[in-house]
Amino acid sequence: FCPRGKMLGGCSAHNGMVYVRGNKNDYERWASFGLKNWSYENVLPFFKKIETWSGGENKFRGGKGILPINQSQKKNQLYNPTEKLFKKGYGTYKYRGKWDMIDQIMISNQLIDNSGLFFLKAGVFNKKYLINPEGKYEGYPYKSFAGGKYLGGYSDHFPVYILLAKEVK
Repeated sequence: FCPRGKMLGGCSAHNGMVYVRGNKNDYERWASFGLKNWSYENVLPFFKKIETWSGGENKFRGGKGILPINQSQKKNQLYNPTEKLFKKGYGTYKYRGKWDMIDQIMISNQLIDNSGLFFLKAGVFNKKYLINPEGKYEGYPYKSFAGGKYLGGYSDHFPVYILLAKEVK
């Protein structure tokens, strides 16, 4: 399977954040092309300034920044809550009478461990108005188009969602 971020509003409504510094050699190469201020030695202080490394400040990592950074110690760093939904018989796409889960959300341990958030639940957004009400494809997602013709629906699959919470003190 290939996880995809799909939802109402299309893939462009999917947001996420990944923090990656990049490879030291990339910065050195840019500096060799004439971008002297982009050498690793010049950008490293800026990376250190914005981050707080869980292992404590050192030569390469900051200790007083606004961005908490750590290396997860957990074996499986990704969790797919939609897998359990599929095993319970839920799906996002129906083909020849069989449900499949083509829309998925992956949660990283980093998100949960560093943010104070906790996972509540995942779901398939399959409200009545998204379901084809009649005909050969009754009960299927209500498609927007088929055979080059507008059908009045929304999509050929249902979006998935997750609910996260944060304790407020």
